[in-house]
Amino acid sequence: MAIEGHQRELRMKKEKLKRKKAEMREESPYSWSRLFWLFLLASFLGALLEIVFCFLTTGQVMSRSSLVIGQFSLVWGLGVVLFTLTLRWMRNRTDRCLFLAGTLMGGVFEYLCSLLTEILFGGVFWDYSRFKLNLGGRINLLFCVGWGAIAILWARVLYPRLSVRVDRIAERAGRLVTAALALFMVGNMLLSTIALDRYMERQRGHIQEDTEMDAVMDRCFPDSLMEERYPSLKIRLEDGSLTYPGRAGNTTLKSVVSQRETENRMR
Repeated sequence: MAIEGHQRELRMKKEKLKRKKAEMREESPYSWSRLFWLFLLASFLGALLEIVFCFLTTGQVMSRSSLVIGQFSLVWGLGVVLFTLTLRWMRNRTDRCLFLAGTLMGGVFEYLCSLLTEILFGGVFWDYSRFKLNLGGRINLLFCVGWGAIAILWARVLYPRLSVRVDRIAERAGRLVTAALALFMVGNMLLSTIALDRYMERQRGHIQEDTEMDAVMDRCFPDSLMEERYPSLKIRLEDGSLTYPGRAGNTTLKSVVSQRETENRMR
């Protein structure tokens, strides 16, 4: 009897500890490791979701990654982090409130992402001009409604379940693995920024390799690879017009760039 009582007491303590951990997770979602793993998983799964969507709508398999290594969509990753940090304050509100908040936040977030990337890189990474009720081609009503639906799904279903599993992943991986993956993602972002900047220069006719970094970028990330990674990218030229390198037609520029790529491979 004493042994059974002791075992029962241990089980009660374990249950109490589990409840306490769950309460701590609910009250404190701002752990950097949890946010990072949510960002990483959402970036990867979001890119895969877009690949499937494009295949179902166009019949083509194309990259939907924001980065040159792997398939990671930063818009999805940052969007999930944004929803995690904001929607928890509305978890006791109605689904209608969550939907409206998600629609508004998602629309503003996607618009700012489009605007900032065009300012920084001089390129248009997505264009919704073909959709009805779009705003400058940066956002459209249909996808904003999608953000609202995702907000409800995230706050009500996915986050309460995923947060526990993500914490387990972080615990099992350990701080060293988490830090290593974080450094990898930061390095991937920096490399992608440099490769994109050099790619934009080539498309604007600046073929001359002024630095050793230019030569490395031309050799490791030629136009053919960049067009495969960013098939929907439109580039704003110096005269203000937009060019779409993924389409046939830029024959003069492509012939010059192709010659440069051939020279790089022969080195």
